[in-house]
Amino acid sequence: MSLDNNSFKSLLEKAFNHQTNEEYSEAERIYKYLLSVDKKNPDVLRLLGTLYAENGENEKAIRFLEASNKENPTNYYTHLNLGTAYGVLEDDEKFLRHLNLCIKIDPNKFEGYLTLANFFVKKKSLFKALNLYEKAYSINIKIPLIEQYIFRCKKHLADWKNYKYYEDIILNSIKDKKLYYWPLENLLICEDPSYEKSNVELFLKSYLKKVKETQTKKNNFFNHKKINIAYFSGDFKDHAVAHLISGVFEHHDKKNFGIYGFSTIDLKNQKNSYTKRIIDAIKIIDISKKSSIEIKKICIDHEIDIAIDLSGATEFNRIELFYERIAPIQINYLGYPGTLGPGLYDYIIADSKIIPEKEQNNYYEKIIYLPNSYQPNDDKQKISNLKFTKVELGLPKNNFIFACFNHPGKITPSIFDLWANILNKVTDSVLWLLESDEISKKNILDEANKRNIKTNKIIFSKRIKFDENLSRIQNADLFLDTYPYNAHTSARDFLWAGVPVLTLCGKTFASRVGYSLLSALNLSDELTCFDKREYEKKAIMLSSNKLYYTQLRNKLAINKVSEPLFNTSLYTKNIEDAFKRIYERNKLNLPAENIYIN
Repeated sequence: MSLDNNSFKSLLEKAFNHQTNEEYSEAERIYKYLLSVDKKNPDVLRLLGTLYAENGENEKAIRFLEASNKENPTNYYTHLNLGTAYGVLEDDEKFLRHLNLCIKIDPNKFEGYLTLANFFVKKKSLFKALNLYEKAYSINIKIPLIEQYIFRCKKHLADWKNYKYYEDIILNSIKDKKLYYWPLENLLICEDPSYEKSNVELFLKSYLKKVKETQTKKNNFFNHKKINIAYFSGDFKDHAVAHLISGVFEHHDKKNFGIYGFSTIDLKNQKNSYTKRIIDAIKIIDISKKSSIEIKKICIDHEIDIAIDLSGATEFNRIELFYERIAPIQINYLGYPGTLGPGLYDYIIADSKIIPEKEQNNYYEKIIYLPNSYQPNDDKQKISNLKFTKVELGLPKNNFIFACFNHPGKITPSIFDLWANILNKVTDSVLWLLESDEISKKNILDEANKRNIKTNKIIFSKRIKFDENLSRIQNADLFLDTYPYNAHTSARDFLWAGVPVLTLCGKTFASRVGYSLLSALNLSDELTCFDKREYEKKAIMLSSNKLYYTQLRNKLAINKVSEPLFNTSLYTKNIEDAFKRIYERNKLNLPAENIYIN
């Protein structure tokens, strides 16, 4: 069988056009025909390998790409696609080898730098990633989302050079409905819930573009005695979500509820107390390597009535499952503090402080209003008996200790300006921060120096065991919250350790968590601020009025026991009442509606 050169090229171009238009079966047919004519043609082998990679068939892709590479070992895109395929299969050595070869072959193309940068983001090597993104940007300023890639790295490294420039690009692109920003990252900068709603819609259009939206029939499982609930999460491990919800799993009424944990990660190597507690409390089903079709069958076999997504748009999520509809009732809860829709969830769990009624239209979901705080808290959380002195921690004995143990990505230039003002006005004070990495530490100290803060007024501590950290942070005097993404679990930790938390409340879900927690402790009047000036003034007052501060700390110690925030049993009863209410509505074929639990 033979073709003249022009006919061969014409067919190859036709196949490539089919591939570009995602008409994969027709493209594959032509590529295979061309290989029957010339089985060693490197271009056909490369493009067919790329087609298989685009469809997730990476082992098959590698076979054809390696064959192409054997015929032409200096093709930039062969190495790029080979590296990408090996990366998906988590073969880091071969990924790096092919990406480095790719860049060596042509250092003036951007794709290699971009792919390598994405790899280093996954490996948490953000400084390497940032340099590679900026190199790609210097070659082609029109790479989709390139400003977003750069800003994400800079934000988590506390690199605030050109901060406003990137922030404006991102927020304006959301406003104009042109480009999304990753939803969790957007929460770090967004103060307007309507922007969040627009952004998640833009994101999901891209993220779920190959997923078909389907709807499950109304609940057919009314004959079973229990309401079957499945929690989906990749965080049944030593993670903030597990720290919060382990107690709820233990308190669930197993007589009236069937409780399942669908784990999106393999838990075999998770040797920690949280995973053990969760496994002991609920039935775990490993879905880490299962397809959507397989998971849907498991849900049907277990007659799941309510599917709860504890991940949302965070790591190890399986959002596509909820878009495909895996249960009659679906809930967005805890892991992602914001709306995620449309077409995903029937409800979001919140409270009246988190989502005021006037903001309901900025949420795709109907709202389950719990009576106190939406956030579960574990009243069995142990505080280590190991005691830490200020001297051991490098903290001054007699100074007022402001603290914030949030990740540097949550710290904005504007909130740091407030902290600098506070430190400059309270001369016998220091700011105690959690060290994330050497680069962000250096950047924060540089920013402090720009604001005339002596570097000895900023003190960093490294991460330690969780129960030991709870003991360590008792040396703080006041936690200064971040904005617009408040502390969630960290705020809970400091309150549980007996340290007051001063929060700044905005309009978004993530900026109202501190207000929610403090309200459930009956301390919101003392510690919730609604503008930056009030936040600064209260911080200064609390550090200078020793009598008032002592009374406040004593009140926190009493309210920890008497108020509902840390009452896990009561919280579980309230959320179970909500589950019963929405189950009964669904049973009556009533649509989802806002639910208020008294």
